[in-house]
Amino acid sequence: MYKQFFIRVNGTREDSLDRLIDAGEQFAAVQKSVEDTVIDRLMAEDLHKAMDKLPASDRALINALYFRGLTERQTAVVFGLSQKAINKRKVKILMLLKRILEN
Repeated sequence: MYKQFFIRVNGTREDSLDRLIDAGEQFAAVQKSVEDTVIDRLMAEDLHKAMDKLPASDRALINALYFRGLTERQTAVVFGLSQKAINKRKVKILMLLKRILEN
């Protein structure tokens, strides 16, 4: 069942969020804290260092799937393998990356 959401307007009156969105009301953008931004960058650096430890073929597969946004089927065509083989390699590589990042 659809649930109607309400927000406070002027402290006392409630208004429908849907109506305000339809009316083109602007809402403050949610911004990341400085701490979250720093943590994201450190995690990205750790991931890139871990990726550098992978063999080139594994790095290329992960790059195709996660950074270029190809599907497993599209990646299978590029690599000349079956989709099942791509999936198995992906799982193996992700497990390896996890072990590298945990150390």
